[in-house]
Amino acid sequence: DVRLMWDAAALYVAMRAEDDFLQSKYAKNDDELWHEDAFELFLDPRGDKKDYYEIQVNPAGLVFDSHLPRYRKNDNAWSCGATVAAKIEGKLNDGEGEDAGWSAELAIPWKSLEKGGGVPPGDAKGLKINLFRVDVVGDKTEYSAWSPPLRGDFHALDRFREVALAKAPAPARAADAGVGR
Repeated sequence: DVRLMWDAAALYVAMRAEDDFLQSKYAKNDDELWHEDAFELFLDPRGDKKDYYEIQVNPAGLVFDSHLPRYRKNDNAWSCGATVAAKIEGKLNDGEGEDAGWSAELAIPWKSLEKGGGVPPGDAKGLKINLFRVDVVGDKTEYSAWSPPLRGDFHALDRFREVALAKAPAPARAADAGVGR
């Protein structure tokens, strides 16, 4: 399950995954998290297939982030500056298959996008994304996607899907709702 929200400061992403075998041998941010249990978010803020971002989180709360000015041309020195929290339901790396799953939340500042120049949400018209999950059990890896790439490439930009940044409706005033009459 994945949920997205936004405000003027950030794009908020929350995910929850059932998982019997939680694993992560990685110890630091920007390690190759995609080889084990991970959640991956790809963002193309303007939907132009030119500048896009790859942000991953794993059950240990580690982050891999990369700016790609062109297809598969990674700038791994870039940092999304996200605030990240992860929670596991079970024991990481115990191999017993009795875990329940894990969840993660990210707050990705708009100002970190467009390689630090910022993308105000009002300018993120055409925002395209894709979401992936990597689930490793023993020597088997299962991949799932919100918009399947239909080929062995998570960077399939033509498979990213547009997300509308809708404003929440203004709260109804009690007088308008007929309350108190």
